[in-house]
This record gives sequence, C-alpha cells and structure tokens, in this order.
Amino acid sequence: MYEAHGCLLSMPTYAKHIGSPGAYDLFAHLEAQVGRSLDRPALTEKRRQRYYELTVDQQPFPGVKDYLADAKRHGLTLGIASGSRREWVEDHLHKFDLRAYFDCIMGAEDVSCIKPDPEVYERTLDALGLGPEQVVAFEDSPHGVTAAQRAGIYCVAVPNRVTRQLSLDHADFQLASFSTLPLAQLFVHLQTM
Repeated sequence: MYEAHGCLLSMPTYAKHIGSPGAYDLFAHLEAQVGRSLDRPALTEKRRQRYYELTVDQQPFPGVKDYLADAKRHGLTLGIASGSRREWVEDHLHKFDLRAYFDCIMGAEDVSCIKPDPEVYERTLDALGLGPEQVVAFEDSPHGVTAAQRAGIYCVAVPNRVTRQLSLDHADFQLASFSTLPLAQLFVHLQTM
C-alpha cells in the first residue's frame, strides 16, 4: 500500500502495529504522508487480497505441530490470547487443522484494551481456570511479551520473520524457532529455574 503511493512504512512505525492490530492507525499514517484522505475500504480490500496472496501457501512454522501434539500428550490445557480478531485466528487454525488443540481462544473483540495491556491474557486465564504461575506464554512480538508478563506469566519469545528484526530481550526466555528446542527440553529448562 505504501509503495503504491510512493511512500515508505519504516519498521519502527510498523512495529507499533505488530502484536496489537489496530493500536496504530496505519491508514492515518499513510494519509499523513500523501497529504490527503484515501479510500480506506478500497485499500482494506486490496490489503486483504495481498495478504491472502502472500499467505495462501504458508504453513505453520517448523516445530509448531510437534509442540502442540506434545502438549496434548502431556495433558496440558492450551489457549490462545491474541491481539487479532478471533475470526482471523480461527480461520488460520482451521486452515492448518490445528483448532482441536486449543481449549480457549480469546481475541481483540473479547477485551476492552489490546496488547500490550494484559487483559487478553487475564481473560484467557479465567476461561481456562488457571493462574499465571501455571502457564507459559509463547509470543512473537514485543507487545505480546509485555502483555504476558504484565499478566504475571512466564513468557518465551519465538520471533517470526518480521519480529526477528525487533528486540524481544525483555522475554523470560527466547527460542529461535520451535524446532530448536523440543517441548520436553523446555520443561527441563523451566524446572531448573
């Protein structure tokens, strides 16, 4: 969208949006750069189509399915505390046949404040009947890490291709990928803390 208007979306600006969709108005930012109002519904549709083109063949990151299967084998309860809309999350889970792994999904429409506010994690904990000391959060964005920690949850950062460019140093632990450390070995690490 930005390139089509002769503009640039810098990573520091985009980072305000990552993990907290809607927290930063990218359309307003673009309009400020071009100096006029834009057809937001048309841009939204073009963005949606481009997103689909880029992700239609995308698969879960390496190690994700192993983590989920191992978690269920260990009898763990799994929930999603997302800054995105629940429908978007559900669509992806169904696309990859992962929905059955999760006992609870909370999204942006379930809270009044999005990440980095901890509310989505607090709501997820309530729905699962768990305390923060019983949970490990896996996050890929700085806002997500902050939200989990503000909820009192130990947070493991697992960056994606984009968030690898951002600092996740405030996470309690970091993995380059789910495939770099099996869940059983993560359990061992957590028990030594």
